[in-house]
Amino acid sequence: MRTLAKLVMLLAVLAICMPAYGQGEIDILIYAKTMDCWEAWWDGDWDTDEDKITGFLVLEVLYDPETGEIQDILDAEQIEYWKDGRNKWYWQIEEEFLIERVEVDGEVIWVIEYILAEDDDEAQILMVRGVPKDMNIGLGRDAEDKREVARILKGYSLYLYISEGVEKEMCTITWRLQQRWTRLANHEDECDGDFECAIFDIVKAWLEDRGYDEVD
Repeated sequence: MRTLAKLVMLLAVLAICMPAYGQGEIDILIYAKTMDCWEAWWDGDWDTDEDKITGFLVLEVLYDPETGEIQDILDAEQIEYWKDGRNKWYWQIEEEFLIERVEVDGEVIWVIEYILAEDDDEAQILMVRGVPKDMNIGLGRDAEDKREVARILKGYSLYLYISEGVEKEMCTITWRLQQRWTRLANHEDECDGDFECAIFDIVKAWLEDRGYDEVD
């Protein structure tokens, strides 16, 4: 746990040291997500389960308007949905993701990460990566209107809780860009880059049209 705590401190320092971007273009990216998870828990006896989680990820991101390169993730919300018998449910989860552009031999890799380790009993880490390409995300087809976007991001998440009981979870993650929704979210005649509009008028509207209800 000490190693994990050091990683948390390192990410905090990186966040502080990153330049404050006074100017930039705020745009929206929408991904479909799938997670294949294995979980084990102990409360006197061991039990295990496997689960497939489906949902969407909405990112509010800051781009450099001159280069089209991503600078920061300003906001992030995940919406997961599932069926329970005849009932259909979804819920919304606020996230705090960091992004780094890893450049090696001319290749750029997006790395999105999240670490939570508030005490010695519980820790969670997520890391996905993907190679971005210049794309039309609803701002126009000209080269100066394109943004770098990773169409697919893949990685892992781990969760560990050790106290009076024990819980362990490991998941493989895939995020796939929803190109049509992303273009609608950024188009000036649709959401025009508004984060709440993308969540409510695109993602939640799609779910509710298919009979899904939000968990209170």
